[in-house]
Amino acid sequence: MKFFTKALIGLAGVGGVAWGVQELRLAGAASETPTRMTCKELGEKGAAGNAHVVLTDFLLTGDVVYEHKRKSSDTEKWTKVWVPAVPLDSPYALALRDAGANNPPPPPPRPVHVIAVFTDAKNERDLAALGAKTELDGMVVNVISSLGGEEEKLLKGTYGDVSKAQIFEVGRKPAKSLYAFAGIGVGAAVALGMLVSFFRRRKPAEAA
Repeated sequence: MKFFTKALIGLAGVGGVAWGVQELRLAGAASETPTRMTCKELGEKGAAGNAHVVLTDFLLTGDVVYEHKRKSSDTEKWTKVWVPAVPLDSPYALALRDAGANNPPPPPPRPVHVIAVFTDAKNERDLAALGAKTELDGMVVNVISSLGGEEEKLLKGTYGDVSKAQIFEVGRKPAKSLYAFAGIGVGAAVALGMLVSFFRRRKPAEAA
C-alpha cells in the first residue's frame, strides 16, 4: 500500500477518534428530552445545563453566510448556512415589522447572541420555510465547537462581535454513547494499524 494511501487511512482513523470524543462530550452535556428556551433566554443564559434545546420566539435575520457546491454553471446548492436569530421582541424584529413590505429593512442588529446553523437548507426557499417555523429542535454545540475563522469574519462584518454567540445546530440530536464509543474504537484501531505498518521493517531478501 502506498504511503499516501496509508496516510489518508490513518487520518481517517484519527478523525473517527476525534468525532467520537466530541460526541461523547456533547452527549454528556445533553439530555434526550430537550429544554424549551426562547431565543432571548438562550442568548442570555446559554444552554443552561442541557445542550438539547427547542428554540422558540425567534426571528432569523436577513444576511446569512453559507457554504455551497455548484450544481451547474448558474445554480448552486447550499451545504451549510449560518444565520443569526434574534428575539421576537427585539428592537430589530419590532423595527422590521413596523417597516412593512414597502419600506427598506432596518440595519442589521449588533451584536447578536444566537447563531442558528442549518444543514438542511439547500437554498433561500428552504431557509425561508425553516425560518417560518415557530419552533426549532437542535443542539447548542459551544462545548465542542466554535465558529470557523471565515464564517466568523463574514458574520462580524455585518453583526459585530459574534465570538460569544450561542451556536445552535438545527436538527442535530444527542449521539448514542454506543455509536460514539464505536467511532473511537474503530478509529483508534485503524490509526494504530496504519502507524504500525509505517514502522514495520521488511525482512531482508534471502540470498539466492
